[in-house]
Order: sequence, then structure tokens, then C-alpha cells
Amino acid sequence: MKNTKGFPLYVRLGLLGIHSRRGALIQFWTAVGVSLLLLIVVPGISHSFFWTMVFCGSVLLTAKWYWSAIQWVDAHAGWGPAPASPGAAGGNVAPGAEGGNVAPGTAGGNVAPGAEGGNVAPGTAGGNVSPGAVGGNVASGGSGV
Repeated sequence: MKNTKGFPLYVRLGLLGIHSRRGALIQFWTAVGVSLLLLIVVPGISHSFFWTMVFCGSVLLTAKWYWSAIQWVDAHAGWGPAPASPGAAGGNVAPGAEGGNVAPGTAGGNVAPGAEGGNVAPGTAGGNVSPGAVGGNVASGGSGV
């Protein structure tokens, strides 16, 4: 998520540095797991029910914070498309579909018969084209392999 300008403060802080719903859910479940781990470890160290509940409760409150932020984004803003990672390979294109554009530094996807290949930027490798398919446009410096 790039634009968090209209988000409430608790959502911006709770999801700081998290760019996808998957990342937020990993953070949430990690907090729940740490809380359960503390429930086992803290009594062995402190022998105190009070400190066990303080540590576990604080981590569970953090998990609740993450969950609330996730729910707010789900209801109001949406997560948007995941940013494309450099060096990722393009996906396969189904028959009759038109292939997408491929960013620099990525490999183009395979194109099925009857499909039209995508455009390939300079410095990238074009996708494999099956017999009967139309290959993608290759810019200077790209290879239509």
C-alpha cells in the first residue's frame, strides 16, 4: 500500500512497512504464536501468574491491533495490487487471451496457441510462443526467444 494518507493513525502505525494483506496476516499470526509461546515460557522463568498474563496480554493486544487495521483496510480502502517484484517471470497466458506487458528485468510468460503475446521492454527476454500464436513485440535490446 503506497497511499495511506486517508487512513486513521492506528491503521497507518499498525501496518507500517506492510505492503500486502498477506504480510499483515503473517504479522497477526506471528503475534498470536508469540503470545502462546510466552504462555508456556514465562511461567517457567518468573513463576508468576501476573507476569505471564501481562506479557501474553500485551502481545495479544498487539495482535488485536493488527486485526483491527486489517479489517479497516478490507472495509474501506482495499489492498490494491501487489507490487511486481523485479526479476519475476511473467505468467502463462490462456488460449484466446492477450498477453500482458512485461517490465524490464523480467522474463515474459508462455503464450498458448491462438493467443497474442505481450509487449516486451528493452533488456528482457520474450516469452515462448506456441505454433499458431502471434509473438509479442520486442523493443530494441530485447530478445524474442
